Amino acid sequence: MKILLEVFAELFSMFMADARMTLTTLCLVAVAFGLLNFTTVNPVLVGVAFLVGCLVNVVDAAVREKRMRAKK
Repeated sequence: MKILLEVFAELFSMFMADARMTLTTLCLVAVAFGLLNFTTVNPVLVGVAFLVGCLVNVVDAAVREKRMRAKK
């Protein structure tokens, strides 16, 4: 049981370490879900937009991390 708590604590800290990236990803998922279920947008376009959004999110996180490390 202790191992499970440690695993969940580690996962939680991993996602909360970069809260901005986590929130952006959740927003991307919500927008993609909304577009797929409540509009007539082509699902392929939604997938491409989701992919591009995720890639931009990762690049943004890497650039922010590099800037933070350069300041130290």
